[in-house]
Amino acid sequence: MIAKRRDSPYQAGSRVTFWLKLKLDQSQEFVIGGYNPNGRTFQSLLLGYYERDELMFAGKVRQGLNPASRASLMKLMKPLVTRKCPFANLPSSKTGHFGEGIHGRT
Repeated sequence: MIAKRRDSPYQAGSRVTFWLKLKLDQSQEFVIGGYNPNGRTFQSLLLGYYERDELMFAGKVRQGLNPASRASLMKLMKPLVTRKCPFANLPSSKTGHFGEGIHGRT
């Protein structure tokens, strides 16, 4: 991961102390448990992780998904759609911005 001071510009070819490369030892795998629909594709993916036998909601992801990758991923997910919410702890839109715009279908 790269970290930098917000006001420090990139300087090609020089080492500056404002930019740091951080090595992370911990990692976590996430499962796509749903998505926020947006017409024929989706606005964001809803991710979770397993804790014992329950899928726990971790958050929404939108970064790194361009229109072509969204359309491709949507084709793969479409046959897997279910009416039952897979998350054990899906937040309601009333509990803060993490749950904004999402709801479980039962």
